Amino acid sequence: LLVIYIVLKSLKWFARVLGPNGLIVVRKFFGVILLAISLSNSIQAQTRLIVSNSPEEVSEPGLLIDESFENDSTLRVLYHHKNKSKKPLFIALMVKNNGNSTLAFRVSRSLAGPSMDGVFVGHKVVQQYLAACLVPSWSTVTLSPGEEINLINHKIKPKQISTGLIELAHKEGEKLGVKMIIVDPQNPQLSALNSGSKNNLFEIGHYSNPDFI
Repeated sequence: LLVIYIVLKSLKWFARVLGPNGLIVVRKFFGVILLAISLSNSIQAQTRLIVSNSPEEVSEPGLLIDESFENDSTLRVLYHHKNKSKKPLFIALMVKNNGNSTLAFRVSRSLAGPSMDGVFVGHKVVQQYLAACLVPSWSTVTLSPGEEINLINHKIKPKQISTGLIELAHKEGEKLGVKMIIVDPQNPQLSALNSGSKNNLFEIGHYSNPDFI
């Protein structure tokens, strides 16, 4: 892991030696390796992965994910979306305590974008995730029963891409509700109620064993 991290931190040197085309190859090669590492890390725990990027483009506000979790001690949400509309949109990730007692969980956020370069944002996310594996940077969130919090509010500029990998760790058996919403900043309260959104056609991948992919 340390060797790969050093390589990624030295991309400017590779750019001078290999040129732009060689740098793209290096980014893609190590990006795939790091993504595999990030998704297979902590397999010993009961882990679930949700992937949202099919299709990749979003054009209007709407609800992408609305799930409840109880038997998983670790939950990862990986998204990669491009804004196809002519106005800025936001990706919001909401977490709610669906249980009857106070819930405390740890959060790790790896975010990149908005950018026109989809390869670059993917590379930045896995680089951040790897850095967090080497030097843990968890934050702790505490929710009362029924309380909900917005963990991220990730902007996507028109024609640009935003990517994120969010990891939540909590005690197995605690009831966690997770929503991911494409938000119109002009009408944020109504964005999740857009039941006719084209976003509802999205295929959301669920993986009980992240090592599967």
